[in-house]
Amino acid sequence: MILKKAAAPLFCLFLFGLCFAAPGFSQKKTGEIVIGSTYSFAPKNIEGKIDISVHLPPDYEKSSEKYPVLYLLDVEKDFVFASAVADFLAGNDRTPEIIVASLFLGNVSGAPPIDCLSGERGLPVCREGL
Repeated sequence: MILKKAAAPLFCLFLFGLCFAAPGFSQKKTGEIVIGSTYSFAPKNIEGKIDISVHLPPDYEKSSEKYPVLYLLDVEKDFVFASAVADFLAGNDRTPEIIVASLFLGNVSGAPPIDCLSGERGLPVCREGL
């Protein structure tokens, strides 16, 4: 009975001490997670800007092989998801490593702004429209 009466105040004291000790055990930033790069440009023949996001396989810079490309058209938020799925599937030998390229037009208006072709090693090469 005495043990039960002493346990409640001790437990409260433990929780109170934990609140003040927690900042000492806080997490520290050890690195960053980089999914890809985003490039923005505003062609002369349209109003607004275009964002192109590109996710490259982990060994792309060191490799000379060609990679397949997954193009995401006019989707901004799905780029992160598609990049993660592409890395997961490639890491589990379900698909080859791929490049994920996302084109987000937002609220642009005007003539078609770019003409994209598959360039060297599978990366898209774009030029301004006529």
